[in-house]
Amino acid sequence: MKKTIAVSLFVLSAILLSACSSGLPKEMLDTTWEWQQLIETAPAAQSVVADSENYTIVFTKDDLYNVKADCNMLSGEYQVSGRSLTLLPGPSTMAMCPPESSHDLYV
Repeated sequence: MKKTIAVSLFVLSAILLSACSSGLPKEMLDTTWEWQQLIETAPAAQSVVADSENYTIVFTKDDLYNVKADCNMLSGEYQVSGRSLTLLPGPSTMAMCPPESSHDLYV
């Protein structure tokens, strides 16, 4: 199953508000989430992410996450505490992405 969302702090906060303190809601698990939009505050700007299928994250029921960041893959553990979601870094590939890639910004 594949769903897309506009990833922003507001959306993530709303999802986390509905989360139990023991983890993410089951609707968020084992689903591929695509990075759709970038919202910046200083200076204020908003842009659509090109090739959003190259920038994804999947959360598993085992408190792990897997990320595709253009030409690289990374994974790690996540923790939910109240309204906070923390991604703990784990292994990552280190390929050199093309200059037009948003790899560094996404990671």
